[in-house]
Amino acid sequence: MDSEGKLYSGVAEVMDDPLIRKYQYIQYANLFDELDPAWFAVK
Repeated sequence: MDSEGKLYSGVAEVMDDPLIRKYQYIQYANLFDELDPAWFAVK
């Protein structure tokens, strides 16, 4: 469930969300110790 109360039945429904995608990159980078500071740049 998101902050607006929308209920999702699975992860596949939110995989195209840019914040989810960024979180996945950070998880991967932490796992393999390849953190890129550009991922944290404020746009």
